Amino acid sequence: MCSHLPSGWYYNFADCKDKPEVDGDVILAWFAVQTGESMFYETEKFLRSPKDIRLSYLTGAALAWMSQYREISTQKPPVSWVGKGKTPIAVFKGDTEGSDYYFAAKGGCGAVSHGNMDAGSFIFELDGVRWSIDPGTQSYMIGEQGFDLWSQCQECERWQLLTKNNFGHSTITVNGERHQVDGYASVTYFSQGKNPQVTFDLTPSLGGLVKKATRTFVKEGGKALRVEDKIEGNEKTKTVTWQLMTQAEVEIVNDGAILKQDGRKLKLINLSHPNIPLSLVSLHPPPHKLDKLMENLKSVELRIPVLVDSGTGGGVNISLRLERY
Repeated sequence: MCSHLPSGWYYNFADCKDKPEVDGDVILAWFAVQTGESMFYETEKFLRSPKDIRLSYLTGAALAWMSQYREISTQKPPVSWVGKGKTPIAVFKGDTEGSDYYFAAKGGCGAVSHGNMDAGSFIFELDGVRWSIDPGTQSYMIGEQGFDLWSQCQECERWQLLTKNNFGHSTITVNGERHQVDGYASVTYFSQGKNPQVTFDLTPSLGGLVKKATRTFVKEGGKALRVEDKIEGNEKTKTVTWQLMTQAEVEIVNDGAILKQDGRKLKLINLSHPNIPLSLVSLHPPPHKLDKLMENLKSVELRIPVLVDSGTGGGVNISLRLERY
């Protein structure tokens, strides 16, 4: 389900739009009817003048179910939450009123309806700025131009696009290869409290290129997020690339990078491998002619030869922190 965040964007994974419409969301209204939770009901948007409201094919049905709405609860969304369905999602919010801390990550796999090769990807907002982004969806009309957008085999054309493959998401990539399309990444651990954390098992997503891989996200107070990846290599494991997708201006520094956007700053600290400098890959313009054009899009990358840590049995542990600067 799309979620409206402090920046004004949605968590725009799969085919969710980037930002909300001016009209009320009738799908959220359906949830309100089913649960009685006022948090799902965009009252002010539905009270706009009828001449200003755009009608859709769901309008008739929406009027029928919205007439049944009865408020049962006015509780706010939880500050940490996990869903373990076909597309596992984890969310950490700020725990104080008016906080603009927001993190969300996902597991799952590409072989679901509207799925992408984006297991382990995350968004992160602080100070009203989205620092780690999801590239979102793009026009389905490209599927009418002779491009096979719909097939989901491992080598299908769909996965050439940044919005669909792992190279366009804030996750990890092994040996420069695509994720396994049917490799399902599940949530294996979740804890709440002052510093909530969640762990995804990314092993299936990496298609036999590793023995085991997990990704853990930890909220550190109200101003930082730590990302920890633990990879056990096998005979196929050569390199691991850590990726952060952003539209911020990026300055590479000795221990990481400084991101600047909308008058704010964020520090990306390379905790585990300070001797390996981060690199910057511009994706504007993007590599494929049918890719979604996103201004100033870039990937901040940490590329690690697994042999660097061969003394630990061919594995590599990666740890980076994103914090207010």
